[in-house]
Amino acid sequence: MNRERPGRKGQVLHFYGKPVCQTNRHQLALLRKAGVEMKVHDLLTTDWTPQTLQPYLSARPVHEWFNPSAVAIKQGDIDPYAFDAEQALIILSNDAALIRRPLIRIEDTAGITHTCGFDRAALEARLGVSFEKELRETEKDDEACSHNAASSHTE
Repeated sequence: MNRERPGRKGQVLHFYGKPVCQTNRHQLALLRKAGVEMKVHDLLTTDWTPQTLQPYLSARPVHEWFNPSAVAIKQGDIDPYAFDAEQALIILSNDAALIRRPLIRIEDTAGITHTCGFDRAALEARLGVSFEKELRETEKDDEACSHNAASSHTE
């Protein structure tokens, strides 16, 4: 039986997350179970620059670019509200642990879409898949961490 993969033909999703993050692991499991073709990258070891980060973040207010669960933010060492976009991009490119995750890039014939966070509804629409069955099977909310709400930017 010839069964075609869901989603758009030639579509590839690049997922930049933290390998030890349980929420990122759950998100990856949802994407895999939905049949999404993926390339998984470690957000913390990727060589980020302000220019490479900007497309993922630009649709959000600057303070939302930061991971509120990052130690430096929780301890009050960094105030996400204190920076303009240029300053924030420099800080985030120098310390990826501060970046809200996951960062997602989707490439296909419709173009390239960059997102910050895991917005299930937006991803389902963009990828042409449904996570409903997978969510029922796992009974876990894919956005359990409030810092994982998302926005997107399409080129």
